[in-house]
Formats: sequence, structure tokens, C-alpha cells
Amino acid sequence: MKTVGKTLLVVLLPIAALGLACSDQSSPGKGEAKNAEVKKVPLDSIYSTNGQQGLKPVDREQLGELYELAQRIGASNVFMARGDAIAAARDATWRVFRAPWHPVDEPVDSGRHVKSDEFWLVAYLGVGGKGGGWLVKSAVVKGTEARLSYVKGTPEKRHRHPYFAWVPLGKLEPGTYSLELFDEDDQEVTLLRRLTIANE
Repeated sequence: MKTVGKTLLVVLLPIAALGLACSDQSSPGKGEAKNAEVKKVPLDSIYSTNGQQGLKPVDREQLGELYELAQRIGASNVFMARGDAIAAARDATWRVFRAPWHPVDEPVDSGRHVKSDEFWLVAYLGVGGKGGGWLVKSAVVKGTEARLSYVKGTPEKRHRHPYFAWVPLGKLEPGTYSLELFDEDDQEVTLLRRLTIANE
């Protein structure tokens, strides 16, 4: 696994924005994922802390304690959050960083016992200089696979800044899913996580 710089970047992709319709099968195979249609997530539906033009901004005040907690963790991370809106996705992210042992082998909710059938890809790229330490290039969903692609940027300031991204994925059926962080410069997957959405 490759460490992505020293800046914290978290990306959430809300699944609802994609309008995905997954297979009725509870655990689609790799062959089905290969033949699935690729759906691009619009960049303007992605929330991020990187200050990148065209993405929805999430500032330090909105993150609260999460901003401080994230600066203590240098390793990148990717997981799935569950919630109707960005506020629920942020709260789910806070739960993971507040308790690093929190399981992420299934989607994490906000902890308020509010059920939702909307999902997000949450990406944390690391901690680095403020002003574009990492730039989001694209987000796509293909069957049961979701990928966030990024490149290393040139930050304007050298102080520690956490980089998060939240990508809306939409509604998903029960089954096994793969989440990827992809470095476009090196053309390689830097982090992959498999998780399960269970039947309710």
C-alpha cells in the first residue's frame, strides 16, 4: 500500500446522485462487474476539504472535532458511509476517526439510528499543506465497484491540513462492494476496501 503524502483528504461520494440500479443478486461476481455500465459521478456533487474549484466545499467549522482528529492520522483510508445528506456522511466519518477501531466492513451510519438507503464513498487522502495537496480528477461507479481518482497537487501553504472527499453513490442493493483510491499519476490503485451491504 502506498502512502499518499502528508495531507489529510477525505472524499465522500453520495450514491444517490448517480441513480444507480444494481443487480438483484446479493453478491454479484467479478464477471458481472466487468460488463457493467460505467457511471461517472459529477464532480460538482462531490464534497471536499481540498478547496478545489468545481467541488462542494466543506470547511473547518463544519468538520469540528473531526478536523483535529484527522490530523493525527497520516495513513489514507476509504470506506462507505450511509445517510441521506452530507451532514449524515460527515457524522459517520467522525465516528470512524473518533474510534479508529470502528468496523468498516459494512457501511457506517451517523449513529443516530436513522435508517437510509443512500450511500457515500468516503476518501481520506492524508494530511498535507493547505491549498490543493491532492486534486480529485474523477469518480466512477461500475457495477459493484466505485473508484475515486486523484493526482498529487502543489499546496500553497505548508501547514497541516486534512484532505477529505465525500462522493454520493445513491441507492445500492445488498451485496459485496469494492471501493478504490486510484493515483492517476502512477496509474495504480493505492487503496482498496471490500465491504458488504447486508439485507435489512
